[in-house]
Amino acid sequence: FFFFFFFQAEDGIRDAQESRGLGDVYKRQELVRFFWEYVYANKPVIIKGGVQQWPALERWSADYFRQWADHQLRVAPLPADGVNVRIEAPDMWEIPNPMEPDGEEVVQEDKGMVRKDRVCVFSPPRVVMSMGEFLDKIETRDGHDPVYYADGDLRSGALKQDFPFIVNDIMPLTEVLEFMEPKAQHLWLGRESVSKMHFDAVDNFFAQVVGTKRFLLIEPKQTNRMVDGRLHKAYNSFDLGSGEFTRDTTKGIVPELLSNYLPFDINKPDRSICPLFHHIPVQEAVVEPGDLFYQPYGWWHEVIGTPCPDRKICASISHFMAPYYARSSQPELRGLQWPIKRNSLYTPLTERMIKRKLEMEAATLIQRAWRTHAQALSTQIPKLTYFASRGRAELIRLTLAAGKIKYEDERISFEEFSQRKEQGKLIYGQLPVFCIDGKQYGQSYAIAKYIARLTNLLPVDPLLNLEAEALVDATDDVRRQFVPIRYMKDESENKDNVAPKKLAAYSRFYSEILPAALRNFDAILGTNRFLVAGVLTLADIAVYNLMCTVQRSNCDVMDQDEEILKMAAGCLNEFGGLKEHSRMVEGVDGIREWIEARPVTER
Repeated sequence: FFFFFFFQAEDGIRDAQESRGLGDVYKRQELVRFFWEYVYANKPVIIKGGVQQWPALERWSADYFRQWADHQLRVAPLPADGVNVRIEAPDMWEIPNPMEPDGEEVVQEDKGMVRKDRVCVFSPPRVVMSMGEFLDKIETRDGHDPVYYADGDLRSGALKQDFPFIVNDIMPLTEVLEFMEPKAQHLWLGRESVSKMHFDAVDNFFAQVVGTKRFLLIEPKQTNRMVDGRLHKAYNSFDLGSGEFTRDTTKGIVPELLSNYLPFDINKPDRSICPLFHHIPVQEAVVEPGDLFYQPYGWWHEVIGTPCPDRKICASISHFMAPYYARSSQPELRGLQWPIKRNSLYTPLTERMIKRKLEMEAATLIQRAWRTHAQALSTQIPKLTYFASRGRAELIRLTLAAGKIKYEDERISFEEFSQRKEQGKLIYGQLPVFCIDGKQYGQSYAIAKYIARLTNLLPVDPLLNLEAEALVDATDDVRRQFVPIRYMKDESENKDNVAPKKLAAYSRFYSEILPAALRNFDAILGTNRFLVAGVLTLADIAVYNLMCTVQRSNCDVMDQDEEILKMAAGCLNEFGGLKEHSRMVEGVDGIREWIEARPVTER
């Protein structure tokens, strides 16, 4: 899934130290790696810059949202400390079937094992206020005022109902949706907040937009050491006018029983419930603006939100997916979260990933063979023989330069070529020829692809390799309609008739043939830096080489016509992406040095 590099970070959370964003990251062979290392392993990871391309990162602030000051939205009120959940004693609430004096703290009920000595108390239900009032409250609050945050499930209609103005600020996680089943998408907007230790029965791709979120994490396998029975659930009441929270001991209790919240505060662990809590590892992950945090099913997490001082808000979006794992269905383990089993929904995905993993392992063996060959080649100096021009040898030279392979660049005259051809010294009787250890190899594109494989400039993944090679061959299709114009002849052998014929062919090429090809290349490139797999490949070099070819004069007749030269020089004017792509390829180490040092030739 990604051509970015993972390093072990502090406290066991693996951190992507370098990435190029999801557009480059979620590719076939790296997707397989991500699946096995994180999804299958049920391991969290921070994808640095995973949503860096979202417009929201530049736009969102308190001032930005004030454009919609009159818009009504639902807001969650929290006590002054910003904590969303508290664990309270049962004598504060009228719970069903209360615990008898000296009775069991954990008892068997129809719905499983239930704690009678703890109640999980949530902040009050949402209240409605205008965006302007909400922003005033979070910007002007002092340490004693309630904390407010706005939220909503963007996939259940709240995007259009509560937050219609952010539709163009965020982008779908297209690559994630290729292999995970979406369930919900939640926006979190506010300032300081603390979401107490709990777990979600989903896989979460958590995108941080403004401010930071600090995750305290505990592995799912610690669940049975911390949780013994489910908790009764209650809600506090809230008066928006006075800003006061009250406890309705009768109406506040709801029928729902919870097993995904700890029955104690991790800052003050209850040794009667979990005597060895201090021996349970608590890991930490800080998710910064532009980061995407993958948090798998069952991972306990406490989340501390910190706003950006300049923008005065903290904003995040959770992308909840059907979990790859789920709790065990064994009756004797009911109410417990560990062990867990694989979700049958993803059986086809797992089978597909097994197949791809085997393909990758086979490709790795092939890659090792190429690496061994490259090491042997490093003790020799291969020789490339061609004319004193760019022509069909330039793609080979650029690929050698990108791969930083030393070689002898032999350039011969047409007369020398004719002599060698007559003497049978050229394989296939043509140029270019690539000579390794005294043996000749021909065909320019075959040579370029050989060098690309040798230097990891072609993907190992079969389908990605197909994409890259198809693009390389597509550039030759265009070249074959351009270069032969130079050699056009008139059937009457009247030289005066040849020039107009060539100019007409060039005019058609630049007005019809080339624009159609460029549109195809531009569409494939899209907004990406590279054409295939998110990294430099032979496809990028081949397209760059073609761009250089069609912008240069092809023959003496073309030299004499200003209109055709103008069409050639401006053929990329309508394709800004391809122009930027060419500049990018020119700046690649090795290619840049070759361009600066290569001999100046007419063609």
